[in-house]
Amino acid sequence: MPNVDEIWVPRIGADATAELRRNARVGTIMVVTVLAMGIASSFAFGRGTPGGVLLGCVEVAIGIVAFALLIRSRMRLAEAISQWFGIKIGSRELPNMRTKQFDAWCQRRNLRSPRQQQL
Repeated sequence: MPNVDEIWVPRIGADATAELRRNARVGTIMVVTVLAMGIASSFAFGRGTPGGVLLGCVEVAIGIVAFALLIRSRMRLAEAISQWFGIKIGSRELPNMRTKQFDAWCQRRNLRSPRQQQL
């Protein structure tokens, strides 16, 4: 099975591939955080005690920070892909980073990597 570099470096370059790896780690951390928050918040808000409410508020703050990190990670990925293709691509415009979906997205937008442009 090919590794991440073999799949993505030809498509988006080394810098964007590094950002894609970071994005995947942030996404994994986000999933774990949301699960932990759901469990902890159910206990915190369910008790109705001042300590429970405080814990619940801390959990909400952690969730906001985790979500902000996820958004920032997507923005950095979009910026790196923009540099690779030489056009501005917003973080909301990025497809799911699966090879077939990404290739179809590139084809619809007529995006060609610098290597393809030289041919």
